[in-house]
Amino acid sequence: MATKKPSPQATRQRTKGAASSNNDPINGGSTDPEGVRQRAMQRMRKLVTASALGGLALGQSYCTDSMVCDPLPPGIECSEDMSASYLMEWMSWEAQWVNGTGGPVVSMTVNHHDVDGKLAFGSEPTLSGATLLSVEPTNSSLQFTCTVNENTDEVTATVPFTCDAIQTELLLRLNVSGERTVGSAIPISAE
Repeated sequence: MATKKPSPQATRQRTKGAASSNNDPINGGSTDPEGVRQRAMQRMRKLVTASALGGLALGQSYCTDSMVCDPLPPGIECSEDMSASYLMEWMSWEAQWVNGTGGPVVSMTVNHHDVDGKLAFGSEPTLSGATLLSVEPTNSSLQFTCTVNENTDEVTATVPFTCDAIQTELLLRLNVSGERTVGSAIPISAE
């Protein structure tokens, strides 16, 4: 004896009734694709409007006259008088003690976060209070290792780079006065 398969319309009606009876918040009581699409579009319009208005109110939105909003800030602006604080918005760095042949050495990485390709690392960093061992540059980072001179509490690293062919540099001060334990972070300040 063959069983009769329910029609798609009967299945839709049963599903629709079940969804609306338990107040399903995801599909609002309807599994009709057009209804789901319409509700999704309404929610997206509300979200876009709210985020654009919120961004304008906070001064954090980058919208054009036609209300096309870019969630990312504008790219770096290269000029002869770029301050260190401005450059620090586009860079990050970290340093730690690592194993070296004669004991712990400093491993430092400097990254730039310029997606427009305007920033590029220049030559090797200039160090004071340490001797450079190795340098590994990439498009967006510069990693180097150095040995710290005896009786030195601070290492300064001057990192040169270009911004649209304008030569500039960032001065980083590493506080190496603490215990030199492999794997521990080294405090850094920038100027």
